[in-house]
Amino acid sequence: MHCNYPQHFKYPVTLPQSILPLTRISSKHHGISCKTSRFTAAANLRRLHFKTPCSPERLAVLPLNQVAAATQQGSANQFLVPASVLEISGDLPIRQCIGDVLHGLDSSSCLVLQAPPGAGKTTVVPLAMHLHNPGYLAPGMKIMVLEPRRVAAKAAARRMAAMLGEEVGQTVGYRVRLESRVGPRTKIEVVTDGILIRMLQQDPGLSAVGAVLFDEFHERNIDSDLALTLCLDSQQLARPDLRLLVMSATLGGGLAERLAALMDSPGGKVKAVNSHDNEEGSKDNAERVASVPIVYSEGRSYPVDVKYLGRPEAGRGALEKAVANTVLMTVQKQQDGDVLVFLPGVGEIRGVDRILSSKLRGSFQVLQLHGNLAPELQDRAIRGGGNTGGHRQRRVILSTPIAESSVTIDGVRVVIDSGLRRSPAYDTKTGVNRLRLTKISAASADQRAGRAGRTGPGTCYRLWEASERLLETTPPEIEEADLAPVCLELALWGNADGMGLPWLDAPSTSRVQTALELLQELGAIDSKKNATEQGRSMARFGVDPRYAHMALKGADIGASELAAVLAALLSERDLLRGTGSAARSADVMLRLQYLQSLIAGQRSLSSNQQVWKSVGESSGSRADQAAATRVLQTAEGIAAQLCRIVEKKKLLEEAKKQGSPADWAVAESASDSESGLSEVAGFSSWDEDGEGMSGVDSLEDEVGAKPSTTARSNQDHRGGGHVGVLAHQHSRDFNEAWTSQMLKECLVGALVAFAYPDRIARRKEISSSGRATFLMADDREASLLISGDPLSTVAEYLAVAELGGSNHAVDRKDVIYLAAPLTNQAITRYLDSLVRECRKAFWASESKTVMGQLQRRLGALVLEKKRISLTDEEALPALVKGFREMGGLEAMGLSNDLRAWRDRVCWLRTSQVKNKTPGEKLLPDLSDAALLKTAHIWLKPYCSGVRSKSDLLKLDWRTILYELVGGWGQARDLEALAPSHIRMPTGTEVLVDYSSREQPVVSVRIQEAFGMLESPKIADGKIPVVMELLSPAGRPLQTTMDLKGFWQNNYNLVLRDMKGRYPRHYWPDDPSCAEPTRLTKKAMDRKSAEESATACSAKQTDAHINQTKKAKSKRK
Repeated sequence: MHCNYPQHFKYPVTLPQSILPLTRISSKHHGISCKTSRFTAAANLRRLHFKTPCSPERLAVLPLNQVAAATQQGSANQFLVPASVLEISGDLPIRQCIGDVLHGLDSSSCLVLQAPPGAGKTTVVPLAMHLHNPGYLAPGMKIMVLEPRRVAAKAAARRMAAMLGEEVGQTVGYRVRLESRVGPRTKIEVVTDGILIRMLQQDPGLSAVGAVLFDEFHERNIDSDLALTLCLDSQQLARPDLRLLVMSATLGGGLAERLAALMDSPGGKVKAVNSHDNEEGSKDNAERVASVPIVYSEGRSYPVDVKYLGRPEAGRGALEKAVANTVLMTVQKQQDGDVLVFLPGVGEIRGVDRILSSKLRGSFQVLQLHGNLAPELQDRAIRGGGNTGGHRQRRVILSTPIAESSVTIDGVRVVIDSGLRRSPAYDTKTGVNRLRLTKISAASADQRAGRAGRTGPGTCYRLWEASERLLETTPPEIEEADLAPVCLELALWGNADGMGLPWLDAPSTSRVQTALELLQELGAIDSKKNATEQGRSMARFGVDPRYAHMALKGADIGASELAAVLAALLSERDLLRGTGSAARSADVMLRLQYLQSLIAGQRSLSSNQQVWKSVGESSGSRADQAAATRVLQTAEGIAAQLCRIVEKKKLLEEAKKQGSPADWAVAESASDSESGLSEVAGFSSWDEDGEGMSGVDSLEDEVGAKPSTTARSNQDHRGGGHVGVLAHQHSRDFNEAWTSQMLKECLVGALVAFAYPDRIARRKEISSSGRATFLMADDREASLLISGDPLSTVAEYLAVAELGGSNHAVDRKDVIYLAAPLTNQAITRYLDSLVRECRKAFWASESKTVMGQLQRRLGALVLEKKRISLTDEEALPALVKGFREMGGLEAMGLSNDLRAWRDRVCWLRTSQVKNKTPGEKLLPDLSDAALLKTAHIWLKPYCSGVRSKSDLLKLDWRTILYELVGGWGQARDLEALAPSHIRMPTGTEVLVDYSSREQPVVSVRIQEAFGMLESPKIADGKIPVVMELLSPAGRPLQTTMDLKGFWQNNYNLVLRDMKGRYPRHYWPDDPSCAEPTRLTKKAMDRKSAEESATACSAKQTDAHINQTKKAKSKRK
């Protein structure tokens, strides 16, 4: 329906009462489904707000169909959708909630939208925002739509432009790797995430951007997470008016709520809006404590019959055969609709295509859908097939996970799901990200199955068992991928470790630290974690930091072409992976020789049979020629990229020599504007079958996830299998250059060492079987995989590119899978700039002594070392390490009374923590754990000249510990607060045990506690001690702090048992008023008799004295 009602509103409008009934009639007769929340359509119209002058009379005279159209949008938010927006929405499901989205963005800076595939969110929402023309889109402001894949980005831009009746590059454009179609009138740009990250780095405030839309966020690739974090940081610090909208086909598992909480601004409550209310009324929306709206759209779907066929057998080509057989079975059973097949990568797609091309003819088209295709071929798969004799040909579409949610394919009635994907993960063998074949999540499986039910009932065949359990959602890539590229971007942002940034899932602290250490070793950041100039060049370069460092250093030594080839080669799976159990040499040179033979037009290894003989390679081994071709294509692109960076560096250096700082800025600006964003979007990518790098394409287009941040974002300048334009012109010169460079002695090893300075190994020994063992920098041992590998004897050093374990590894050593030889001469010639002299201190565990060395190091490898004397400052870390290794104070031979004193101090501190009063100063923590943790601080003043355990034993540990609490005076004061002994009424000095740290304990025989009604108190009379009452034999009878209660209650039980067992001891009936004693009854009687006799004697003496006094008195 074409609606021309006023689109902009300024003040409330009240419709004449005469028109209100007509609106209801018109709505009914025109078949309009009014999805209102709490008000009728008529009530809605009473609450319209016009942004441009329009009188109620003007609205009242609108044609009824236009008034009815105006009522279509729900009005719980008092919002009217512009007619142009409703028009472009058509009958797409997103139409039902587009008003909620627009209104939410008007009132909130962030919004979360969940809408299933095919709902129209990717195309309708950006156009609706543009047509709505809100205040946050000031003149000159653009809408940026972030797509995780190049194919989806370009398809979305083409679709939006078509909806406007325009060409791409007018109102809607796109920017991807080395391809841009935007113009001066462009208001909506669709970009890949690497482009957005580079925009943020160049302009952190996104000054020309009014809104950023994150599409397909559920895929959780690391670049999208990073882009969202940087956008939120920019929004919070500089651009509170910037709108951020996160869209996805599925945000289950609480992801929508977590996103809203992350983007939430303080205060306020909003509602989660659902677009599937019934016509009669809507359900009450549950309130969410957040100020970020969450909008849900149910979309449209039909029933899908899911059938499980079981996993294919393992083996090369087994998956392709199983999928092809399922396709053939399906097209025979299903007589209508297209078949969509999900495969993990382009390699599998081509395998299935080869099988089907010979078996499906006539009315079937077998089409591929992935990022390597030319745009017209992608459109052919996405939009529909051709006609043959007036009949539409049915299609079998072989797709990577891109069709899961990024693009919508019409006419699909059958889905065949392999259940597999390639996901990126940090490969410990190579030290960079690699793709691994994994099962999809349950959420992805549901998304794929739903593709069969968009236009009618469908069927989904799953190539796994129904009982097989899948993860609920796809794990965020940031949890598994290498963080070095992320940390490099964060360093450029000014926060290298990412602490304090708004992460949805913050990266692991330990893995961040590992990444920062690598970046510092590569010279990308300095000791303060700030990005260096070299780090900036590495980031602009776009490959993994290891390979960027290798390429830049390669340019410095005149080997940029060979460095580019190695960067591409090392990112691939090993080109010479053998079949069966055939082993292969680890020498990188063999892989380069294969590439050389490929250039010469040789499509096999026949010309290099002598090479394979020398390493024991079987004649059946074959390289992956497709991967080899990709390596060469990638390398040419990397070299072109490197050339631009080197030229920029030269330009800046010349400007610094000849001009002022202002000239430098001009030179840098000119260089940046020349390259634009084509350079900075990243060049390293992942191959078309999801197995390694592709010079001009990326995993984003191929396998549905991207394995490394910005290092492979948006590799977007290739069509169908041809090399990018930058690489074509100088291919011959390029190949001649690198093939001649590789012949230079150990140059390959030097370049590998630039990428892996932490993996330079020294040969240790060669076994009798001819297998060499090498010592890695961290003292681990690693051996070559095969006996007799020429690398065993070629050189003393190896630069190791691939290292890992093996089930067949000898003595469980690591295995070197890929390496290049290095000699001392090569190190001196090529790597001298990386060699550093450093003074090192370490603790010799056997001799219990600090040792000092002056080391010449290449990366982590020690080339030379000699003994030196150390300063106290240099020796302290090693001494502290030894102190901790020996067990701390436990190894220092403390006296028993000093140990007891430390226990008392520890107890006092624990008591202070539990009962702390404001202003009270806590005692220092003298526990073992605390002293070991802070030993480098408190031990330092006493370590002058201390280098060994014997020196430590000579220290005055009593003075050291007393000084920690404030000195000898404070130590004596602590004696009063926590005495070592308590005097009992019998005069016995009883030891107080503080070792439990919970409550001090006094162990005393029960007879000595008679007559006591409460426990003794310490700490200025504040804390009672625990009384452990003992039997006459010293065994515990009762533990209590309530003596009075014990005497009254439980004492009688003790009395019955003890009185018969210890009849010689005193057991009064009422101990609360009995006299405490240390004596037995016999001794007590004897003492009593003695006291009586003494008293009697005293009386007699007193009487005699009195008589004597009286007699004297009488005589006087």
